[in-house]
Amino acid sequence: TQALAPYATSQNVWLWVVTEGAQAVIQGEPVASAQAPVWGMGGVIAQELPDLHCRRIDLDPTGQSDHVQHILAELSGVDAFEDQVARRGERRLARRLNRSPLSAEALRRPTAFRSEASYLITGGLNGLGLLLAEWMVGRGARHLVLLSRRGSSAEIEPRLQAMRANGAEIVAVAADVADEAQLAGVLADVDRSGRPLAGVFHCAGVLDDGLLQQLSWERYRTVFRPKGDGAWNLHRLTRGRRLDYFVLFSSGGALL
Repeated sequence: TQALAPYATSQNVWLWVVTEGAQAVIQGEPVASAQAPVWGMGGVIAQELPDLHCRRIDLDPTGQSDHVQHILAELSGVDAFEDQVARRGERRLARRLNRSPLSAEALRRPTAFRSEASYLITGGLNGLGLLLAEWMVGRGARHLVLLSRRGSSAEIEPRLQAMRANGAEIVAVAADVADEAQLAGVLADVDRSGRPLAGVFHCAGVLDDGLLQQLSWERYRTVFRPKGDGAWNLHRLTRGRRLDYFVLFSSGGALL
């Protein structure tokens, strides 16, 4: 992208991002998670560098369609509007954001948490994670493990004490969610507490905004490590557990 950008305004440059099964476009369809971040980057390219005309194509992962023909069809029949297309069999699917009303059952059932269980919040000692912890305590959570690389601080201690005054046990842990060994140690401590882990909320992240044109690989890794590697570690280390919640927070900008 950085190499193509200088030529985008003077020449007719098109950038195509091709994946296979990176998007779940059919109910129950598995996702090739290692490819999925490329779609996220494609959205950034489209917004920051519109002259590159970035187009994303997700090919059928079942092996039941002709990938070459579908790629050629997209390249030769450029659609001025559709920049996110998935091919499944002979179907050409385009991405849409649709309203999905809550079911009557969901509306009747308020969000609640088990008082005897533990809940892990990564990035739980700042910003969004701390707000989430306070919200959960107000809905019955009584054992929260708040994980942060830097641990607690005098600045947020009054908010932790307020949650404790409401009857919650708040454990602040200094650990890196992107370090699998450290995260495994935190989960082992939860197991030893006798309060089973019932939910994981991944709010950890590093803020280092910058345009793609000025982005270095080192800066990219610094931001991606807690969010991407951390999510993968949480998945690997909890996939054998019976959890009520496994929630990954992301930026709404990736969707809207």
